[in-house]
Amino acid sequence: MTNTQERLNMIKEKVQSADFLEGKNLGGDISYHIFDYPPEDELMVRDGIELTVNSLAKSNVNIQVIPF
Repeated sequence: MTNTQERLNMIKEKVQSADFLEGKNLGGDISYHIFDYPPEDELMVRDGIELTVNSLAKSNVNIQVIPF
């Protein structure tokens, strides 16, 4: 498993954490997560983000994910 794949696997946990959902340490800003990766991992990241967004949509957590 590559480092990018390992990091992709942690996104869902990160955006569901209490600190992220409550916007702690952001000075009142909206929570966001920037995911950087090597260009050669683009297709893997696209698939991983799609799976994560779909999984979050099916969960009971009220999170709006806007990938771009």
